Amino acid sequence: MRLTRHHFIAWLENKKPRARVGAETRCPIDMYTGGSTGSKSYTSKNSQGHLESRTLPKWAVQFVYDVDHRPGYWSSITAQRALRLLEHPNQPTKVDF
Repeated sequence: MRLTRHHFIAWLENKKPRARVGAETRCPIDMYTGGSTGSKSYTSKNSQGHLESRTLPKWAVQFVYDVDHRPGYWSSITAQRALRLLEHPNQPTKVDF
């Protein structure tokens, strides 16, 4: 699955505001792609059902950083909070884009 900001936001907006879209070590991008996410890449299944690794887009690197550095990191994150992080990201990260 190719990760686009537009489709990820649409997925979040389709959830109830208080729906859990991530928890503990599961980033919302993991839940969306059905794969796993690192600080700069993610894995997901391609159309043939095989896992493939892709580089995260810049907006997603910032989002992952913001999710990982938010207060209550080890608690779940709601669709509403995830959308808020996308709309108002923290200052640019120290992550090398």
